[in-house]
Amino acid sequence: MGEFIMFDYWSLAKKYEVAPEMVERLLSQARQEFGSDGMMIELHMIRALRMLGRDKKRIGWRDDWNH
Repeated sequence: MGEFIMFDYWSLAKKYEVAPEMVERLLSQARQEFGSDGMMIELHMIRALRMLGRDKKRIGWRDDWNH
C-alpha cells in the first residue's frame, strides 16, 4: 500500500523550482524529526518549501546552490 499524501508538496517544489535532491533532503530530515506522523511531515514540507520559494526570490537563488 502506498503512502497517502494530503498535501502535494512535490507540486509546490516544482512551482518554486526546488531541485528534487533538495526535496529529498528536506523529506529525510522531516522523517527523522517526526517519525511516522505523515501529516506533520507533510506540513513541515509545505512550510519549508514555501520559505525556500520566498527566499529564492529575495536572494536571487541559483540552482547550483542546491548542493
